[in-house]
Amino acid sequence: MPLYCWTDSTSRSEIDFIAQISKMIVPVEVKASINLKAKSLRNFIRNNSTQKAVRTSLARFRINDGGILYDIPLWVIGGMEEFVSGKWY
Repeated sequence: MPLYCWTDSTSRSEIDFIAQISKMIVPVEVKASINLKAKSLRNFIRNNSTQKAVRTSLARFRINDGGILYDIPLWVIGGMEEFVSGKWY
């Protein structure tokens, strides 16, 4: 799966990775701890009508924001495509 990064025109917001999953553009934010603050990711979701987004960290799996934001543990990031496309469950 090709991955890209994104920065806004002011360089104040950035997304770690942008992936294409099942014809969707999916922003992916990577956190090294349980800290789930992701201001740039939330701004990207709000400003780009994003259908799905992923935040991966040491926190447990959960789905937030009405099914848009998937919190995926770092150890299961290899299954990100299955989670987001609905093939996992």
